[in-house]
Amino acid sequence: MLILHYRHLSTLLQHSRHTLHKAQSEAAHMLLDEIVQALNLPHSPIVTAEKGRPYFKDLPTVDFSLAHTDGFAICALQSCDNGTIPRVGVDAEARTHYSDAEIKRFSLRFFGKHEQDYIENATDRQAAFTKVFVRKEAYAKYCGDGLGAHLSKTDTMAPKFEESKGVRFFSYLKKNIFISLCNSRECDEEPAFL
Repeated sequence: MLILHYRHLSTLLQHSRHTLHKAQSEAAHMLLDEIVQALNLPHSPIVTAEKGRPYFKDLPTVDFSLAHTDGFAICALQSCDNGTIPRVGVDAEARTHYSDAEIKRFSLRFFGKHEQDYIENATDRQAAFTKVFVRKEAYAKYCGDGLGAHLSKTDTMAPKFEESKGVRFFSYLKKNIFISLCNSRECDEEPAFL
């Protein structure tokens, strides 16, 4: 089972940036708690892997990923019934306000050729840039080794990228928030929203 749970947090927008970040992070964890309760999963402490990826210590058949941005929090949780150890990564970002020139500079430095082409050929470059960025971040969270390991080294729009890496992506737009979910192709199911 693959579940996405999100919430717009408009009341959080009144906080300072530091407080907002903390409040959004807490909201993402609350969403995780809501999924765990809805699925009646046993309690398991959350621990952190060497590179910072959180996971349930006592639930190896359940994986989750959290993200938040601009008064928005999201949680993805996956459990595979076919014996596969699940892996999931999710990211969400508000539409970028970068100019076309800033997008071009960033893309040339950090994005692969197919990602650059996708943005360059888009009628809405800010939307295309944001979509590529959340896709890369979701993939990095899926891998568990941080965005730095993938930012300029992977091209998530390359032909057969998903097939060669054994992943698949789902993309959503919720009130100007771009969401990307990356999970294993072995866990063959569409995400459900809680």
